[in-house]
Formats: sequence, C-alpha cells, structure tokens
Amino acid sequence: MRTIYKIKKISRGWIVINTETGNHAHFRSERGCGCIIFFIKNHIIPDNTYLKESYRRLTEPKKVYKDMYINVNKGVTRCM
Repeated sequence: MRTIYKIKKISRGWIVINTETGNHAHFRSERGCGCIIFFIKNHIIPDNTYLKESYRRLTEPKKVYKDMYINVNKGVTRCM
C-alpha cells in the first residue's frame, strides 16, 4: 500500500499530513515539508531532533484501539 503525503498551508506555517493514518507534523516553511517527504521516501533518518520526531510521527502505523472495559458497578452505592 502506498502512503500519500499532503502539504497544506495554514495560518502560521505549513503542515504535512499522512492521508493513510491521519497523522500530521507542523513546519515553518514549505521547504521543510519537502525535506521530510524526501527523507521518508528515501528511508533516510534525519539528524535534527525535530525532523526525527516528525519522521517517526508520519511513518508510524495507524493505532488500533482495544475495547475499553467499563465496570458497571463502580460508583453504585448500596441501598439499605
């Protein structure tokens, strides 16, 4: 499956969105968006800590959430 990344202009910079998972990362310039997409497509881990975190966030798989257990008796007081 091929992942597609979208670049979008927002009021205070730029954003890269992973359309498969919905994850995103914020950047100050359009050039930064192009750099991170280049790194992802060529499997290059960046040296910059901000770019590393953006790389991790944009490439992590979609989270699958488990069903939550809810105790129906919690908070119920006894009537005597």
